[in-house]
Amino acid sequence: MHLEILTSAPRALATLARDNSNLSALALVLGVVGGCMLSAWREQLRERKAQFARRPTSLE
Repeated sequence: MHLEILTSAPRALATLARDNSNLSALALVLGVVGGCMLSAWREQLRERKAQFARRPTSLE
C-alpha cells in the first residue's frame, strides 16, 4: 500500500502546480509514509532477530 504511494510520487510531482506549498505538503506526506515504512521494517527485523534467538541451538 505505502509502496504504491511512493512509486506514484513522480507522477504526482509532474501534475501538481509548481508552487512551494504543494511541494512542501507532498514532501511532508512522503516523509511521513517513508518514516512509517522504515519503522515497520525495523520492527520486522527485531521480530526476526527475536525468533532466531529463541531457536534451540543444538546442532548435534
